Amino acid sequence: MTVRVLFYVAPGDWRDRVIRSATGSIYSHCEMVAPEERGHVVEVIGASKRDGNQVRMTRIDLSRGRWHQLEYPGDEIAAFQRVSGLLGQPYDTLGALLTVTPWARARPGLWFCSELVAHALGLPQPHTFSPGMLAAVTKKDIQKGTR
Repeated sequence: MTVRVLFYVAPGDWRDRVIRSATGSIYSHCEMVAPEERGHVVEVIGASKRDGNQVRMTRIDLSRGRWHQLEYPGDEIAAFQRVSGLLGQPYDTLGALLTVTPWARARPGLWFCSELVAHALGLPQPHTFSPGMLAAVTKKDIQKGTR
């Protein structure tokens, strides 16, 4: 069983450029694919500054080449259940900014994209992950519950 995660690689806007520059990654955003979603258009869950400043579900068209898909070991239903109860919780702009500093810290009730997905995957200290750091997590890291 695997959990599928999408990572945004399209040029995007100034926010995407800032995130990529600050994190040294080609990725600026990530979303977790909902269980059993297949095809060119999939339902995802994520935390988005652009879509209402909150944890929300949306649909993404994969045929445009804007996303890379990575698979992680795990139960996609359990991972989805871990975060679906967080729908509607606010986006954490400050938390996202702090991931590239020594002052990264959890901010209960607030989520940014890679933190939400790292939480879904069951990784420790999910608030310390940027999209690029999450993409670098290996199968071995997930099995050990470390990075």
